[in-house]
Amino acid sequence: MPDNPITSWLYPVILKLSKKHPAPSPNKFSLKSTRNVLLLFHLESNSYRNTIHDFVKEFESMGIRVSTIEYIDQSNPDSFELKERHHFNLAKKDLNFWGLPRKSFRQKAFEAPLDLVINFSLNNILPFHFLVGVSGASLKIGFLENDFINAYDFIINNMGNNNLKEHKDAIFDYLNRINKS
Repeated sequence: MPDNPITSWLYPVILKLSKKHPAPSPNKFSLKSTRNVLLLFHLESNSYRNTIHDFVKEFESMGIRVSTIEYIDQSNPDSFELKERHHFNLAKKDLNFWGLPRKSFRQKAFEAPLDLVINFSLNNILPFHFLVGVSGASLKIGFLENDFINAYDFIINNMGNNNLKEHKDAIFDYLNRINKS
């Protein structure tokens, strides 16, 4: 359970919401039948830009529609524009009193049913955990955050490794492996 009092209160709420919004289909996840992917990220440095572009391009080369949500904070006010690729910026103005994305933002971001959600941020960003929980995606992937481990189907333990290219490759390796079984 998180140490922050607000996060402590929101943690069970997010887990409850993720159970209220189950995957639309009880079937096993299949990359071949995936139509829509949501990629959540926060640019900790400019070196991450190429990895994000590669991630998007790899999915698009498979005919998969990719939406992206970038968390914009005060330390990194510049936007990473991917307008042609259904890109959204999540900034403080998009958050409610509790620090969670407003309903209007969620409606824009979730305009199409999602098959896969990937929280590709190495930082513990509460609005991202919330979005993953309410997405209704068939498969939810994220980095190990002990507080929110139950909100995800597949957890990546980065063990201090901040090389996003390696993590991207590991995710695609995993997605390809589960489709062979």
